[in-house]
Amino acid sequence: VVRLKPSASLNGIVLAPDGTPAPGVNVAVASEQPRTSIQLSGGHLRSYDAHTKMATTDADGHFKVAVAGDDGTVMAVGDPGYASVPLAVVRDSGTVNLQAWGRIEGTLKIGGQPGVGKDLLFNLSIAGVGTDFNGYKSTTDDQGQFTMEKIPPGEGAIVRLIKTSPNSWTHSDSTAVTVKAGETTRVSLGDNGAVLVGRIRFDNPPTNAEALSFAG
Repeated sequence: VVRLKPSASLNGIVLAPDGTPAPGVNVAVASEQPRTSIQLSGGHLRSYDAHTKMATTDADGHFKVAVAGDDGTVMAVGDPGYASVPLAVVRDSGTVNLQAWGRIEGTLKIGGQPGVGKDLLFNLSIAGVGTDFNGYKSTTDDQGQFTMEKIPPGEGAIVRLIKTSPNSWTHSDSTAVTVKAGETTRVSLGDNGAVLVGRIRFDNPPTNAEALSFAG
């Protein structure tokens, strides 16, 4: 008896939403063990670790990508759309079907009033995959409204970004969102729950001009 093991490479074809082969599409496998460091940026994928290999589909939509483990999620990203499919499914079918990009339109309220000039970020719900900060950050306008383009269909989350220094932010108020392929998903943030109002007082005020931030 000879027992075969899965190949270290994954071969397949990527199809556009209309069913035609999709050339020039980035393909990678995201996994927790070993944990990958993949970033979704502007309709393309980037890899930030040595063991994560990426491939680009040829003129006929075919790809071959090295796989580090037996489990994970196959991601395919390109101009026609996006797909995330369990590795086992792609091994069986050999096909990855792209879905059209979605978009998000929303409003942010703080204390019942429009949240003006606030930064928000879209995150994916896939282990080992992040979204490009500059590409998926949106700032609300003077009506508290915002838009996000080229959003992957499926499950994700919108977090509010709280600036802690000129070049750093912390995450707050994560809201789950489900995006449908080829459609605009509308969300409303901050219009439920309670409003807390507080005041901070120093017994001994700071003597320098250093900006301070507080979290609670």
